[in-house]
Amino acid sequence: VSVCVCVRVCVCLCVCACVCLSVCVCACDQRLDQTEQLFAQYVEIRTQQTYKFWIFSMIVKSLFDAYNNTVSTSSVDEMCRSVLSWFDQHCSLRVLRPAVLTSLRHISTSTSILTDPSRLPEEATQAAISLSGGASQSNSEAAAAAAAVLAATFHQQQQQPTQTHPFFADGGLPFLT
Repeated sequence: VSVCVCVRVCVCLCVCACVCLSVCVCACDQRLDQTEQLFAQYVEIRTQQTYKFWIFSMIVKSLFDAYNNTVSTSSVDEMCRSVLSWFDQHCSLRVLRPAVLTSLRHISTSTSILTDPSRLPEEATQAAISLSGGASQSNSEAAAAAAAVLAATFHQQQQQPTQTHPFFADGGLPFLT
């Protein structure tokens, strides 16, 4: 039940962390590099669909990094323990508020959102491409395919949350609904 609670909270609070959770379950020693690359590619793909996703990705990047550095996938029990530890340490309002403010401050100083908001869509798209190094366009087809599979898996999980685990059938955590 504790894993379900954590996954439910991840879905509600941080979409990227939930996507990262799916990747980390089957990753190995190169998990940090792979998840960073997949995150960057996913951000690029989603930002091309809507530039607002780049803003969201900037806000959750610190959560993603902390998740990557905290969660262990050596065993299911270790993963459950480390996910709960990550959640306790990094998902409280006391920790989230300064992280979000720092991200918003960075966005406001690194883009023209305050002086010329009409340029933000182009700036966000360029920032997402530079984050991934243009991997989804110019790198290997396998990397782009992996990002597409990750996106498809995420969308499937979003569309059918009640069928993935019995925890979701009763509405999950009442304070999140």
